[in-house]
Amino acid sequence: MRHKILEAPVIAGLVLASLALANPQAPNHTQADEVFTRWDRPDTPGCAVSVMQSGRILYSQGYGAANLEYDIPITPRTIFHVASLSKQFTALAVALLVADGEISWDDDIRQYVSEVPDLGERIKLRQLATHTSGFRDQ
Repeated sequence: MRHKILEAPVIAGLVLASLALANPQAPNHTQADEVFTRWDRPDTPGCAVSVMQSGRILYSQGYGAANLEYDIPITPRTIFHVASLSKQFTALAVALLVADGEISWDDDIRQYVSEVPDLGERIKLRQLATHTSGFRDQ
């Protein structure tokens, strides 16, 4: 049941994104706040929203709680631990670049992330995407 509560702000975020795409002007505060009213309470998980255009923040707001146990609210400055959530988006972006012929699954990751130290073996993008590189999960 808790998963359904956590999924709802994501759906609301998609609704807000749809509003932003349908209206080239940034959604006003009232529109955004109406979408997230249901989760803008201290006793419910929430989300942070940022509407950007051309690299400029047009609107940002936090809704609901970042931590239910300690009553910590979400703000636009809340830091979220999204490591596992971001993996599939990164893999999809790489897959699109591979499909376009821009890069290869067999490219060495150091070609794109130079701060990865030389560990004695070549580590391929394919290995990162399939979790077989030997890197720890974090």
